[in-house]
Amino acid sequence: ERTSTGFSSEPPRRGAMQRSRDEIDFGSSGRKLEKEREKRMAELRKRKEKERALAAAAKKEQEKLEQITAQRRAQEAAALEATRLAALEEERQTGGISFSAVLKPVPTMRDGERILLPPSALAALTSSGALDANTPMAFQITAVHQGAVVGTTHAGVAEFIAEEGTVGLPPKTALSLTKERGVASIGDFQELRVKYIKLTHSGRAFVRLQPRGEGFHRQGQDVVNMDIKAVLERELASHTAITTGDWLPIRHERQGYELVVVDLEPAGVGGALSLINTDLEVDLMPSEATVQEQERLQRIEEEKQRQQELAEAKAAARRERAAALAGSMPPEPPADQAKDVVSVLVRLPTGGQVSRRFRRDDPLDTVFNFVESDAAVTVGVDRGEYTLGMNYPKRTFTATDAQLSLSEAGLTGRREALFLQTLAGEPDHEEDPAMEVETPSGGTAEPMRSLAAGGIWTSAAEAHVSKLDRQLSEEQHQVLEEAVDTPSEDPRPTGQALVDMFHHLTSLGVERQTAATAAQKYGRQLQELAAMGFSDVHGNIELLDRYGGRMLRVVNALSERPAEPEEQPHAPPPPAAAPPEDAFQRTFAQLVASGMDPNEAAAQAVLGITPAASAATEGAHQVEVEQEHTGGGWTSELEELASMGFTDRSRNLELLEKYQGRLLRVVNVLAGGD
Repeated sequence: ERTSTGFSSEPPRRGAMQRSRDEIDFGSSGRKLEKEREKRMAELRKRKEKERALAAAAKKEQEKLEQITAQRRAQEAAALEATRLAALEEERQTGGISFSAVLKPVPTMRDGERILLPPSALAALTSSGALDANTPMAFQITAVHQGAVVGTTHAGVAEFIAEEGTVGLPPKTALSLTKERGVASIGDFQELRVKYIKLTHSGRAFVRLQPRGEGFHRQGQDVVNMDIKAVLERELASHTAITTGDWLPIRHERQGYELVVVDLEPAGVGGALSLINTDLEVDLMPSEATVQEQERLQRIEEEKQRQQELAEAKAAARRERAAALAGSMPPEPPADQAKDVVSVLVRLPTGGQVSRRFRRDDPLDTVFNFVESDAAVTVGVDRGEYTLGMNYPKRTFTATDAQLSLSEAGLTGRREALFLQTLAGEPDHEEDPAMEVETPSGGTAEPMRSLAAGGIWTSAAEAHVSKLDRQLSEEQHQVLEEAVDTPSEDPRPTGQALVDMFHHLTSLGVERQTAATAAQKYGRQLQELAAMGFSDVHGNIELLDRYGGRMLRVVNALSERPAEPEEQPHAPPPPAAAPPEDAFQRTFAQLVASGMDPNEAAAQAVLGITPAASAATEGAHQVEVEQEHTGGGWTSELEELASMGFTDRSRNLELLEKYQGRLLRVVNVLAGGD
């Protein structure tokens, strides 16, 4: 039965309640199973993600390992290739001969660059096959100071007699290692690396040398008269190798000079070249001081060009500003207006003037604009580079006064005169670099000043210089002795020709002693210069003395002189009474026998002969000569000359007397060879 609420008050049946409970339990179990299934699925997903992450990490690690392995293999291959290339380069440099040693440097006084090595080096080189290479042994010498390479050069070997553990260095090699530091600084190098090198050889090579400092000048002025080719041949004759950057010390007339090897072709290992059996062509560059001076002049020229371009740019900008100001100026008051009008005249430093009418209430800036629209272009100034002044009352207006009116500035008269003045101390361009004083670095009259320091290296270098000077003096003395002992083939005038030249020079105003010396030393050159039209005998003698008789230098110097007004040529002097030839010969022979130099003896003999000897005396002397030798003195010689076709008996006797019976000389003269 249902109650008033609409529900039955009868309790539910038992079967229905059981079914409901079963349905609830089944739903709960299903949900539980679903949750468990989802949990297992989530765990499975996590496990799979973890496995994938581990697999990815393992793959990444494997790739990294493979990359490292590949890099290691590439590095090993590169190292092997570098080792192979180094071995090939070593083979190229040394020819397969391995020798390298670290030795202590000691000084020697040898010429050239060849070093001394210890006997153990010879044994090592022999075992390496260096003696079988059929090429001169050469070595690369490297100076190391505090772990850094400070100098490298190449040298041959002179002997294997140095003490063990040392290497003997001559001054040239030491100088090439130390350069501007000086030979004495090589004492700072406790060890040198000496390595066998196979130098590049060429049948023909080219070297460019540059003199250090002032070059071949004494006291920075006088040019040294030096046969540089002969000096270099003498110096390089004792060299096995030459290296780019080497310093070559040379000596001439007890003066030291240094040459730097600037370029070398072909250059081999380390920029070095073998000089054995090499025809070397030398190009001598201007000295360091000359190059520095040229560079200084070039900088000056470049600065002038820059200043000119800057001035032109400023002038163009000034003209543009002037045109713009001229177009923006307020109208000038009419000429018939006098009230509150000022006529301003501006005098210019160039001597000109400009004028314009202004209103008294116009700002002073209008006056400045007027000046800059016209006069400033002519004067070449901009705003701030000039002032406007007035004499009475004394006032000066600058750009800072531009906001004042003419009345406030005191320009209240009907006519006012101002003068434009440029500001002193503010030039339109920078200071001219030509005024700078630049002292060329390096080089004095004695470029080898580095040898002046103390120590055993300096002492050895100075001893080598003294020895070299002695050798050069002995060689020069030997050459002079050979020249005296050898019958002269010098085409300089002798005998009567010498006397004639002497009288010709004295007639032109040359002092007697100078004329005698010049006639003996430069007779032929003076004749050639006269034939070329160079008639200034005094100037010719001066240049011949300066350049040691070298005609090319003398002619070049004369050609570069400015042309002088033509003068009437000197009339040839009348034939002077010739002094007796036998007197000249006797005096000359006596002076030579006394030990006097032949050239000086000839000059003194000419001075000792009285030039006023009469023609009668000459005739008498000639008769005496003929009578003396016709009696049998030169009989056989006269007959032999006649058989050759020379039948002028008087001429033959004269030449026989002159050359003391030496037929070879007489025949040479008669045949036109002297």
